[in-house]
Amino acid sequence: MATKRDAVNGKKPAETALEKAQKAITKVRGFRGNVGVVDTSKYWQSIKESPVPSGGQHYHWNKSAEIYLNIGIASAEAFADLKK
Repeated sequence: MATKRDAVNGKKPAETALEKAQKAITKVRGFRGNVGVVDTSKYWQSIKESPVPSGGQHYHWNKSAEIYLNIGIASAEAFADLKK
């Protein structure tokens, strides 16, 4: 799950209706046990923590390879859990 983050001031907004709906799908009969959701918001890093290129990049996770890596690992772990 990823939503727009306010990268300009580093604030993380409250959970959106879309994020709530994404999480809820895992509890729907027919999807339970074969659908997973990874809350990627916990991997967010502010611009100060991310290697933002000159000129600034206030979207796409600030081009931080660390963020992408952590999201990939979490997604792989969630997929592995579904395969059990």
